[in-house]
Amino acid sequence: MSRKRKRNAKLYLLYILIAAIQTLARILTWRTAGRIGEWVGGISFMILPRFRRMTLDNITVGYPENLSRDRQTKLALDSFKNMGRCFMETIKLSGMSEKAIREKVDVREFESTVAGSFRNGRSIM
Repeated sequence: MSRKRKRNAKLYLLYILIAAIQTLARILTWRTAGRIGEWVGGISFMILPRFRRMTLDNITVGYPENLSRDRQTKLALDSFKNMGRCFMETIKLSGMSEKAIREKVDVREFESTVAGSFRNGRSIM
């Protein structure tokens, strides 16, 4: 099998996996959806070497204090897991009512944090 076919097959399998997870996410609890998201992030870390290398390269540039390779790998894996969790939470939020979302999110705390950061001349992420 050619390299391009292998890559396309991996991407197609990933697409099928994501479509199935999106369907399940709507019926799962918030906590279970988050855990599955972390699992998907971990699997993505293993099956997407190009993005894994890119993440590791970015960590090397972003943390010039020469972290050990094990620490870099742990940060990269945790990053993928967090992206997976955020992905699942976004799917969950898209199917929730405004009332249910307000029970999960404290907008006042966010607004005060943003206002405080700008007052102190700091940016936030």
